[in-house]
Amino acid sequence: MGFQLEVRRGLDREEDLDNTNGKYAGRVFFTAVWNSEKNPEYRFTTLNAIAVAAGASNKRVYTNFDEFKEELLLKAVRVNLTHDISTFQGEDRVQETIAPWDWEPTQVLLEDV
Repeated sequence: MGFQLEVRRGLDREEDLDNTNGKYAGRVFFTAVWNSEKNPEYRFTTLNAIAVAAGASNKRVYTNFDEFKEELLLKAVRVNLTHDISTFQGEDRVQETIAPWDWEPTQVLLEDV
């Protein structure tokens, strides 16, 4: 399952963040949660953690996939984005990676954004 995340706009205008996280304001990142044949419960545990980070109850039961998508659509979350160096065809490139187990509820009051 693929996810598209956009870094909150306006971070570059916050003094504490203009030279750190603010450099990424408005950027879009993609990540995926893969099914694991060795541990099929991994995917469901991870997706549940993502839904909880988006504000769903930990006891929420979805009857279909559309309910799950609606629960997440346009919701704010906090993720840890790492910048790893990967080599492709002899060239080093920065690759941003979002850890699927490191999604948390946002710490920002969205009314203030």
